[in-house]
Amino acid sequence: DAGVDVEDFQACIDSGNQANALQRNLATASTAGVRVTPTFFINGRMVEGNLPLGSFQQEIEQALES
Repeated sequence: DAGVDVEDFQACIDSGNQANALQRNLATASTAGVRVTPTFFINGRMVEGNLPLGSFQQEIEQALES
């Protein structure tokens, strides 16, 4: 449904070419305290979850004020 070529995607997964990059990203996220997706950092403040646009706007406005 997303327009992804399933065969190409599966070949990429099977190749393991991105495994090291994935492990590095997971380690970085873990070190930063990320526990859920999506997680965003706005001016160093962790914002977790699928929040409405208004919530992001508030976070950004607060970051700009500080």
